[in-house]
Order: sequence, then structure tokens, then C-alpha cells
Amino acid sequence: MFYKKNEWDLLNEILLLTEENLLIQKENLLLEKHHAHILLESILDPIFTFDNFLNCIQKNSSFQKSFLLNQNINPKEQKLWNIFKENELIQKFKKVVEDNKIQTLNNLIINNRYYNFTITPVYTHTNNSNQYLCICHDITELVLINKLRVDFVANISHEVRTPLTSIKGFSQLLQNAKKSTDSDIELPLSRIIYNCEKLEDMFNRLLKLSIIESQFSITKIMFSFDKLIKLVKSNLATKYPQKEIKIELDSEFEIFGDELLFDQLLTNLIDNSIKYNSNKDIIIKIEHELSLDFIKIIITDNGPGIDKDQLGRIFERFYRVNKPAYEGIEGSGLGLSIVKHIINKHNGQINVESELGQGSRFIIQLPLK
Repeated sequence: MFYKKNEWDLLNEILLLTEENLLIQKENLLLEKHHAHILLESILDPIFTFDNFLNCIQKNSSFQKSFLLNQNINPKEQKLWNIFKENELIQKFKKVVEDNKIQTLNNLIINNRYYNFTITPVYTHTNNSNQYLCICHDITELVLINKLRVDFVANISHEVRTPLTSIKGFSQLLQNAKKSTDSDIELPLSRIIYNCEKLEDMFNRLLKLSIIESQFSITKIMFSFDKLIKLVKSNLATKYPQKEIKIELDSEFEIFGDELLFDQLLTNLIDNSIKYNSNKDIIIKIEHELSLDFIKIIITDNGPGIDKDQLGRIFERFYRVNKPAYEGIEGSGLGLSIVKHIINKHNGQINVESELGQGSRFIIQLPLK
């Protein structure tokens, strides 16, 4: 009896200890939940978590105000497709569950506001994920400020072109009236016309850049890359009649994008390759590589190349490579900036590799769809 009694006492002590440990664990879990809640609430942007079945699990008050305030949704049945009506976003939620890879979606308009979405798998210690974190970054103010800037540049570019055209026109009239024009003002008149044309070109490029920046959506179609290259080459051949332009394409292929924007992109890239090339024979090689999700287009020229310390800045607006060989060559410094913006609009990337005397190599990577 004494032995059995001690055995029961021992069991009772174990149960008491177990109960105490469970209470401690419960307190720790509540504390962690409280900390998680504080963390979520401290983030100003809407943020939430969801599971494999697209059930919304946790959310902060900012999310509630942004997406649930005017919706009559049962708190127990907060499926993401009931909260969000945008099919493109729902597909991103499904994609992150399928692939367990970070997904992003930018410039999505919901309730008249602009958002960038970043969806991330939340991994456990076993490297598995059954929950996902979504941050909805509200970029409305940034978009509006950018739109004001774009509109300002567009308006200035448009307004300045009218007086420039007028100045250029009157200067040409004076220049054409050779009998009544003093020979001493021939040179100043020609300089006025030249600088008017230079300013006109710069404002035309600024206007194009503003239009590209203001486009939140672009019209993508499948089009023939080699046909577009032939058209660009034909247009540039008339601009540089003194040069022999040879464009070598590895094979015919199609790409998915905005054909008009790609016309501008290729025109600017190839125009740069010709303009800064002192050789009479211009050789431009275009190759492409296909993967499951991307197409890579490599454009190589036989030009003078670019200093490595200047490669990181060539896509900046108004930046021109500082090199004696380029002295006397006119340019606005906007061509490659336009190229960069067009690539960004297609969710792609562009990089450049170059060495002095070895030409330049532009690598464009674009999603297939």
C-alpha cells in the first residue's frame, strides 16, 4: 500500500508539473500572439497572412480600413477571392502557394488607390510553408507626385516647342532671303537654326519619356522581332547615309510586348551604336536565348566601348559619357533613359557590358508573358 501511495503521489506531481508547463506555454503563446499583433499594427501599410486555402488568418487595422471597411464579409469566411475582386492578384496568391516563391504585383488600382503587393512564404523550422505574408504598399501619393512631375515636363515640352518652331521658321526665312541678308549675320542665323533643332530634339525626347512614364498599362502583343529590326535599320540608314550599317540576327523570333515602345527602344539603342561609332562599317549582332519564363536579347556593337567607371550611370537622364572621342557628337543624354523606362514597363531588366576599344554589349531580359 505504501508503494502504491508513493506511486500515485508521484503521478500527481507529474500531472501538476505538466499543468504548470502547459500554462507557461499558453502564456508564452499568448505573449507571442500579442507581440505579433503589435508588430502588425506598427506597420502603416495594409498587411495580412493567409493559408494554403486562401483563408485570411491575421490582418492589421490598416488592412481592415483599406479593404474590408465597406464590405459585408463574414469574419469566419474571409476568403481572399471575396475580399479582392482583381483576378490578377488572386492568381498571384495561387502562384505563391503552388511555387513557394516570392510573388510581386505593382501599380494595382483598388478603391481608387495604387498598391504594390509583395507575397512571401513563411517557412517553419522544417523548411515547409503553410502560411503566407502579404504586404500591400500604398504608393498612391508617390504616383500622384510622379504624375504631377510627368505632366509638368510634358506641358513644358509641349509649350516650348511652339516658340522654338516659330524662331526656327523666321530664321530660315531670313536665311533664304540671301539678297537682302547681310553676310555678317549668315553664321548667327545658321547657329540659331542649329540650336533650335537641338532643343526641339531634346524636348521631343522629354515628351516621349513623359508619355512612357505616365503609362500604367501597355498594349502587349506577339510581334516579329526581325521585321521590326528591318524597319528600324531602314529608318536609320536614311539618317546616316555615309555609313554602312550591318545588323546580324541569329534567327527569326517573336516577342511579347508593346511594338511601338520597342520601336523606340531599338531605335535609341541602335542609333547610339551608330552615332558614337567612328568606323564606316557598323556591325551590330543580335542574339537571343529562351528559358522557361524569360527571353534574353543580347545586342553587341563594334563601337569604341565605354569606361567601366561610367557604365553604372549611362541610363541616367541627361548623362553623357565623358570621353574625348565623343566630343562634337550631339546628343540629349535621354536615349538610354528612354530605353531603361521601356524595359521597366515590360517588367524586364537591362544591363550593359563594355570595354574600351571592344564595343558594347546590351543584355535585355524580358518575361515571356
